[in-house]
Amino acid sequence: MSFRLISMKNLKRLLMVFLLVLVQFSCTRMVFRYIYNSADTFIIRKVDEFFNINDNQKAFLKKRLKPILALHKETELQNYIQFLENTSSDLRDGISSAEFDQIVREVFRFRDNIYMKTIDDSATFLSTLSNAQIKFFEKALRKNLKPLEKKIAMPRQERLEERAEKTIEQVNKWYGSLSDEQEKKIKSISKSSPEWTKNWITFRKKRQAELLEVLRSHPGQKAIRSELNEMMLNSQSRATTMKNPRTRKFIAEIKKQTLEIDALVTQKQREHLAQKLSGLAADLRYLQK
Repeated sequence: MSFRLISMKNLKRLLMVFLLVLVQFSCTRMVFRYIYNSADTFIIRKVDEFFNINDNQKAFLKKRLKPILALHKETELQNYIQFLENTSSDLRDGISSAEFDQIVREVFRFRDNIYMKTIDDSATFLSTLSNAQIKFFEKALRKNLKPLEKKIAMPRQERLEERAEKTIEQVNKWYGSLSDEQEKKIKSISKSSPEWTKNWITFRKKRQAELLEVLRSHPGQKAIRSELNEMMLNSQSRATTMKNPRTRKFIAEIKKQTLEIDALVTQKQREHLAQKLSGLAADLRYLQK
């Protein structure tokens, strides 16, 4: 999440990160399933890193994570599988503007589905924080921002070069080997795109400060739940949804870059992408067993 809150309310991102990390490291399916089934241990460990939780809070998280993860496995995994299979089929002939928009809508829907299933427990957990834990959280947030602040301090040309190299690396991963000419054009596309890091840091700091202010007042579960809803779903200026002009602008730029890159790839490379997506769907299906 934009303010990097690692708690019950960040479960949706952690679950998606689990899936993406597993793909990045090309785990065997057995390891894939083991890590997914151990998600509660990972989440509690991350919560502790941000809040220094006590035994009662740990017990609460453990108790509530069990049914949430079971529900995720029962319902959400099948939604992801269907989405990946549909996307694999749709993208075999390239990605259209309408198809990109549909993918974005589905991703936001997945996020919001899990958020709505965890908001009550998130608010309950946050309402139990002591002043010492809130200070601990504030320090953890500052530490978490340091890599981005270090990046923004780099010379602009160096940042653009690094971003372009990462873009090429990701396109290679999903589409297969690129020609020198394709890499040259993709590098140009990446370097001509706007930079978002500085604005993103400013946005995150503002939201973190707002959340910390609420937590310091110890308003209770109901008020915290209302605040989380505003920050995540309802506010046009604070929520990372399509209601927010900043989010719409960012998505529009990603769309432009995606369509430009897709126009450069061959049919064979599109088939490679489709196969990767189908393979990921198969890996997720294995998790259902």
